[in-house]
This record gives sequence, C-alpha cells and structure tokens, in this order.
Amino acid sequence: MNCRLLCLLPLVAVPFAVFVGCSSDDEGDGDPPGSGATANTGGDGNSGGDGATGGDDNSGGHGATGGDGNSGGGGDGGGHGEENQPDHDALAACGTPTCAKMTAEGGEGSSAYDWQCTLAAMRDRTAGAYDAELDYAAASDGWERTLRLFVVESGEVEIAERTFLEGSDGFVTTVLPTQRCTLKDAAFFDGCLTAFGALQDSPNGGKEVTEEVEYCFVSPLSEMAPWFASCQPLAPTCE
Repeated sequence: MNCRLLCLLPLVAVPFAVFVGCSSDDEGDGDPPGSGATANTGGDGNSGGDGATGGDDNSGGHGATGGDGNSGGGGDGGGHGEENQPDHDALAACGTPTCAKMTAEGGEGSSAYDWQCTLAAMRDRTAGAYDAELDYAAASDGWERTLRLFVVESGEVEIAERTFLEGSDGFVTTVLPTQRCTLKDAAFFDGCLTAFGALQDSPNGGKEVTEEVEYCFVSPLSEMAPWFASCQPLAPTCE
C-alpha cells in the first residue's frame, strides 16, 4: 500500500509542479507594469510628437506672415493721396467746363479727341474750367493722367491731377495735391494746334496720334504735364 502511494507520488507531483510553474509564468506576465514597458514608454503621452512640436500652432507660417494682410498689394497699392480729395472737390466747384473734355492717348494705334478748344484756351489763357485726359499705352504697361484745370484771370491755372498707373505689379491710382501752375508760352500751344490739325482721321474716331504730336501731352508721371512751365502745391482759390 505504501509502496503504491510512493510510486504514485511522482506522477502527481510532476503535473502539479508543471501547473504551478505555468501559473507562476502567467503571473509573471503581470510584471511589465513594474518594468515600465507600457506605462512609462511615453510614446503617446510624453513624446510631444503631436503636442509639443508646435508645427501647426507655433510655426506662425500662416498667422505671422502678413503676406495677404500687410503687403499692401491690394490695399495701399490700389490708391494713394485720398487726403487730397477735398481740394479736388473744391477746384471742381470753381466752375463748369466750357469745352468738351480733351482726350489724347500716346502709343501705337492711339487717338485724340476734342483737343482744339482746350489747347486754344490754354494758349489764350481763357479764364474758366477745363477737363483733359492725357494717356499713354504700351505693350507692358500704361498710364492715364486726368486734369481739371481752372484758368484764373491772371493767366495762371489751378489744377487737380489724378494719375492711374498700370503695370505688371498691379494698378495704382494717385490723387495728387492741387497745384497752381504757369502755362508755357503761346508758341508751344500754337505748335500743338498745328501738329494736331495735321493728324489723319483715326478708324476709331478722332485723329490718329503720331509720335510727332506726343510732345504736346506725353510726359512721365514723375514730371508735371507738358503744358506747364512751373507748378507749386497750393489749395485752390478759384481766382
């Protein structure tokens, strides 16, 4: 009897030991919390990969460039000198133009309209209000200069000038300060009247402008219009 028990003991003890060993290994799987493998990796919590890089929040790429807001391309670039508009309005109130607006454009295929009345008035210093639009068009850019003129009794002329410049960088309007100018001598305007009178009819109406007549109205926007000998900034007086 005892021999049989003793003989069976190894058969019972071995499976029991195996069972205990397996149980011990399963409990060992619970050891990783102490190892830090899962809880302390910081892979999602402390890596800062998404939260601390600042790639979207702190780069300033869209918020601080000011490219659209501060470039001035569509804001300041669109117009200058609006503070001068009240003086332009005051000069416009000096009188109503007595001639049709003179329009002359330089450049290939350009035309001139209603030039005779205004040029003759500048030559003769005829008191009153006049309008003129003096343009230049080129392949890559162009400009427009509009003038309200008021010839006073002394023969001087008060002007309100607005310029429009078009080029590859955009379109800019500038309201210039009003000025009081001295006109060029009568011979200049006589020459212009003769030159305009020799122009051929344009297919677009008016007269077809040639380079020979452009000296009468074309000058860079950085300079005063070619009709004037001198100018100085001055608020309009209408007299």
